[in-house]
Amino acid sequence: MKYVEILPLTNTGGGDTAFTYETDSDIKIGSLVSIPLRNRHVKGLATKFVKKPQFPTKPIKKILSEEPVLSEIQLNLAQRIADYYFCNLSDAIPAILSFDFGKKRRAVEELTATSPRLQKKLELTKDQELIYKKISDSEPSSKYLLFGVTGSGKTEIYLQLVAEALGKDKGSIILIPEISLTPQNAKRFVDRFGQKVAVWHSHLKETEKFATWQKIKSGEIKVVLGARSAIFSPIDKLGYIVIDEEHESSYKQDQTPRYETGRVAEWLSDLTGAKLVLGSATPKIESYHKTKSDTYTLCEMPKRIVQAEMPPVKIVDLRDEFKKGNKSIISDDLYEAAAEALRAKKQVIMFVNRRGASTFVVCRDCGHVEECPKCEIPLTYHPSEGQILKCHHCEHRKTVPAVCPDCQSHAIKFFGLGTQRAEIEIKKMFPNAKVARMDRDTTRKRGSHEAIYEDFSAGDSDILIGTQLIAKGWDLPNVALVGVISADTMLNLPDFRSAERTFSLLTQVAGRTGRGYHPGRVIIQTYNPESYAIIAAAKHDYLDFYEREINERKKYNYPPFSELIKLTYSSPDSKKAEVESERLAELLINNLPKKAMVLGPSTAFIEKVAGKYRWQIVIKIPSESQATNDKLQIFDVLRKNIKTGWTIDVNPESLL
Repeated sequence: MKYVEILPLTNTGGGDTAFTYETDSDIKIGSLVSIPLRNRHVKGLATKFVKKPQFPTKPIKKILSEEPVLSEIQLNLAQRIADYYFCNLSDAIPAILSFDFGKKRRAVEELTATSPRLQKKLELTKDQELIYKKISDSEPSSKYLLFGVTGSGKTEIYLQLVAEALGKDKGSIILIPEISLTPQNAKRFVDRFGQKVAVWHSHLKETEKFATWQKIKSGEIKVVLGARSAIFSPIDKLGYIVIDEEHESSYKQDQTPRYETGRVAEWLSDLTGAKLVLGSATPKIESYHKTKSDTYTLCEMPKRIVQAEMPPVKIVDLRDEFKKGNKSIISDDLYEAAAEALRAKKQVIMFVNRRGASTFVVCRDCGHVEECPKCEIPLTYHPSEGQILKCHHCEHRKTVPAVCPDCQSHAIKFFGLGTQRAEIEIKKMFPNAKVARMDRDTTRKRGSHEAIYEDFSAGDSDILIGTQLIAKGWDLPNVALVGVISADTMLNLPDFRSAERTFSLLTQVAGRTGRGYHPGRVIIQTYNPESYAIIAAAKHDYLDFYEREINERKKYNYPPFSELIKLTYSSPDSKKAEVESERLAELLINNLPKKAMVLGPSTAFIEKVAGKYRWQIVIKIPSESQATNDKLQIFDVLRKNIKTGWTIDVNPESLL
């Protein structure tokens, strides 16, 4: 009989407590098992063999994997995630496995992708060749920021680095923000490397994930392309880690463990010797700042691959449009530019960063606003779904009232702008144009992103209206105009990243035009034409934006000059949420290191979600040599005083 310590991969209420079980089967350390725990069966990881204990033990129910499911490097990575992001190891390990070992398997062969004819590699330009050589000739664990304008040819460099690694029998992980939004990228890698490539993302079925995982672990697959969870692919000899569009917020996990993919990639690079390449036309402020301290080596690509100029950008002041009597969502300049593009048989993209038709519905007699009963925020009007009002936080739905529920008035008015309203208005303005829409409402089905993209790419529609989904790295050479209907949506949010998100999104959306041999143009509509984020985006000037933004961050001690910890408490009782937040805030203020700063407590930006009231506390820690020790002290205070109902987010993507 063998006795093994098993770490349950579930919340036991006691942190990372391992329990001793018995088995007469062959088992290896690192194997996944099913064990009885209290009144249920849960998965666990075999961590070490022990002597027969003095207390009675229960038998392991089932060994789910005969071989270890995690390598020593992956276990190290899991421990780093647990330590840095204040979570249990039992939370970090399932994130690395990211699929259900207990499900029935299907034959691996059914899931094999085929590529009948592999494409040859392209000839690199002189600039591309210099960067490729610089990276390929560098030392193991080297880290690079590839700062290249949209359309500068970053992907071809990635492809040739992957080919170089394969020539040395090494693998590569290529991360992209959302795999379903970038079918072109997936196709280019599969076309170049065939069956050596696996595409990994959260929408794969469990059987597909398991089959792919087996092939990666066996070495049959050497190149993994996917969203953030692909960083945990069990590639044995790792040559490169590439994070494309590294500025994207989707690289931050929004559930426990709330890890940053870029930071995990740095750790993996250090542990394996793999080289790390981050690419973006609009790098995160923190990433570009790392090039100043030599954490990353900067490689610049300031020109487009086809030598096309960056598209000219015109800023339209919507205050002037209103003064001259134009109450349409489309300015005169944008209308004329769209009409001109359509006459020339070119395509147009219209960007609206909000779905739905109207952002709120109000009674003009008494002022009543239709709100979500669970979240207490205005409901959004969705006419395409049958006169429905919908909450974008908890998905609560109700029919648009015929009369005001408060005063019985018929004076119901729809205010605000979303993609559906933009679609209605634009169809009226251009009745002969074929109009398509891309937002979360039109892309719920599997494959719907690709279908909309393929139709637009093939010329089946003339105008594409969309949210930020349309800014995700698409190459559409026939697009002659990009119109930003309102640049103010994110700019006015009370968050320290608002200007950065605005600049990045405007730049990325603008990058969808002028990518072929035909010139493109961009028109940005705004009520804030003086904003440095909008002005810098219009000039395609990242460095100007960076200098302005880094000074603001330094002035107010925001990242990269500090680390942030966001604590959020949720309760169906509003008073309890307030009292508990005040209790913890007082404890933190009295027990934290001197240089740490406590902000709050305060109600969250969206105070109520799904029937629960939310309060927040934010801790700022200076990014100095002692920051790690300060954070350990903070975690110690939290560990002793935290109660059920709190979530902890280290380095949050947003403070909202």
